[in-house]
Amino acid sequence: MQAPIKHKTSAEPGKAPAVDDIILGELALNTYDGKLYFKKNDGTQSIVALSVDGHGHVKADVDGMPSGDVVGTTDTQTLTNKTLQDPAVDGGIAEQTATISGTSPDLSTQTGSIQLWALTGNSTPVDALDEGKSITLMISDPSGYTITWPAMTWINNGASAPSLSTTAFTVVVLWKHGGGLYGAFAGDGS
Repeated sequence: MQAPIKHKTSAEPGKAPAVDDIILGELALNTYDGKLYFKKNDGTQSIVALSVDGHGHVKADVDGMPSGDVVGTTDTQTLTNKTLQDPAVDGGIAEQTATISGTSPDLSTQTGSIQLWALTGNSTPVDALDEGKSITLMISDPSGYTITWPAMTWINNGASAPSLSTTAFTVVVLWKHGGGLYGAFAGDGS
């Protein structure tokens, strides 16, 4: 008859082994927290904790590393304040769209990165774009109003703000880089 394998165990909430408490290949359990621990050595020794959340997702916590759900190939995960390096996007990216109003709206991505603006009078929008952000404005101006733009560098259209069409959308793209606001005339449907 084989002898049962015994692992280091604890029933104390939050108790986890330190690197010196277990050897490579040894497992430790916290039966209160439902976590399984083992030592990892990739040149630096650390403790890895595995657990399962209420949704059946395996969670892995490694000393000094970010923690979170392990996402499978068919799962989805919302990423907030994450930096993606060399992402590959399969399919399209859905941008938020919004309608802005008034004669002095904030130029900001708070409501969406594609914005429809139907002018109701001569207007002076306010630069509220964050560094590295951009918006596409689709401007409707059937009455011949004017826009006094905030200080910016227009990179095309003869380095000037575009004239507004009264028969189609005037489309401009605005972005913030190096603290400066930049604009490009994308077209007016003509």
